[in-house]
Amino acid sequence: MIFTTSWDDGDVSDFKLQELIKSFGVKGTLYIPQISNHRSLNDNDIKELSNYFEIGAHTITHQNLINASNSEIEFEISESKSYIENIIGKKCDVFSYPYGLFNSQIESQVKKSGFLRARIVNKDFCEGSILNNFHLPTTIQVCRHTKYLTAKFNAYQSNVNSLAKLFSNKIQTFKLNERGEYSWFEIATFIYSLVKQRNGIFHLWGHSWEIEEQNLWGDLKMFFQFVAEDKDVVYTTNSGLFK
Repeated sequence: MIFTTSWDDGDVSDFKLQELIKSFGVKGTLYIPQISNHRSLNDNDIKELSNYFEIGAHTITHQNLINASNSEIEFEISESKSYIENIIGKKCDVFSYPYGLFNSQIESQVKKSGFLRARIVNKDFCEGSILNNFHLPTTIQVCRHTKYLTAKFNAYQSNVNSLAKLFSNKIQTFKLNERGEYSWFEIATFIYSLVKQRNGIFHLWGHSWEIEEQNLWGDLKMFFQFVAEDKDVVYTTNSGLFK
C-alpha cells in the first residue's frame, strides 16, 4: 500500500503541517506559487521546508491557466520552475495545475518547460499503476465534506471505478453533524480501506491554510495515527511514485 501526500498554495501553516507529518514519518510534496492570496512563504521559508518536503511548482500568480493567453501560459509555467529551482538549489520536476484545471496546450507547455510529471485534482482512488505522468490523480482532500460536496464527489466517482460505487453506498450510512457535514475522518478511513483492498495508491491532498481555517488538525492527526497502524504502508513523495 503506497501513501503519498501533496499540499498546495504555500502558507505559513505549512510549518505546522511539517511538524505533524514528520512525527508520523509521512512524506509529502508542497506545490508553491510565487504569489499567493494567503500568508505567503518567503524564500527562506521555502528553502527550510525543502529540507523535509519535495517542492513543486504551482505557477507564478496561481491564475486559472484555462483563461490565460499563450504568452501567459508559457510565462506562468516556465518561470515557476525557475523560481523554485533558484530557491531550493536543485531541480524542480513536479508541477500542479492551479485549481486542477488544464487542457492539452497547458499540459504541452508543462512538458516543454522540463517538468517530468504534473498533479491534477480529479478524484480517483488510484487503484494501481499511474497511466499518465502528467495526470497524477488525488484520492481525497482534507476539508469539510458537506452533503453537497460529497454528492459531487459521488457523481464523478461513479463513472470511474467500482470502488466509487462502494463509497457511494457507504456514505448513505454516515451521519451529518449539526452543520450538515460528514466526518472527514470517517470518510478518509473508509476510503483508505477500499484502496488497501486493491493494494493501490492513496494520495491525500489539501491546503494547510484550509486545515487551519476549518480546524481539521485533530482529524488529520487521527488519520495519520490510523495509517501508521498499517504495517504494510509505504510513504513516498509525489515523485517517489515513479521510482
